[in-house]
Amino acid sequence: MKFKTRAVNYSYKLTETEEELVEYILAHQTEVAQMKIWTLAKHFFTVPNTITRFCHKLGYNGFSELKIELKHELENEKSKNKAIETMLQNFDLIDPERQLKVIQLFQKAKGVYFYAQDQTHLIAELGVETFIVANNKFQLLDFEKEVVSHITRDSHDLFFFLSLSGETEVILELARQAKSKGHRVVSLTNLSQNTLTSISDIALHCFTEVTYLNGIEITDKAPMLIILQSLFQLYQEVCKITQENTTLD
Repeated sequence: MKFKTRAVNYSYKLTETEEELVEYILAHQTEVAQMKIWTLAKHFFTVPNTITRFCHKLGYNGFSELKIELKHELENEKSKNKAIETMLQNFDLIDPERQLKVIQLFQKAKGVYFYAQDQTHLIAELGVETFIVANNKFQLLDFEKEVVSHITRDSHDLFFFLSLSGETEVILELARQAKSKGHRVVSLTNLSQNTLTSISDIALHCFTEVTYLNGIEITDKAPMLIILQSLFQLYQEVCKITQENTTLD
């Protein structure tokens, strides 16, 4: 996983000083890849242990591994197959610790309502069907009015919003309404700091490149399925749901 990807994915764990470290490393990647730990610590008026803790939060074994990975990023920047790299980054974005927190919210909620719009709704249909089969508390809502109805009628529910940009106005308004009524909100967006992420109790991320063809957006939304499927697999393990296997003719 690239350093920038790690930094965004685990941003919820970082202190203000660690966020400044992220900005510095992103701006001086080549220099940091050659730097000694005490030099970086001195630059931030801190001690090497602070840098080591920062590395651990991002999933590195230590500063040495961070430097090695930075070097690999610089060397491989132009040589990797972009499509393969994008898919692999999504597997790296799977965060069991954060997903377990989502599952705990699932278990406490009376109802779990998924909602997305347009093309993302089609992805949601594929990704959510296994949850619906596992427990009838899960529902995929098709219309904005349905979401509003559940927000105003029920209590202690969970609303799971899917939006690649995290800036869809209708979804942002629904998320705010849900929070104002005391519901929990979980989101799945493209890897970025966006408004929906800031509203959510827990924010999950996928990674995809926004792409246009002849002025029409054709962004690959399959990465959302990777995150949803990994979430269901963990849900299945935690809830000890057995899966029936049949042979397809």
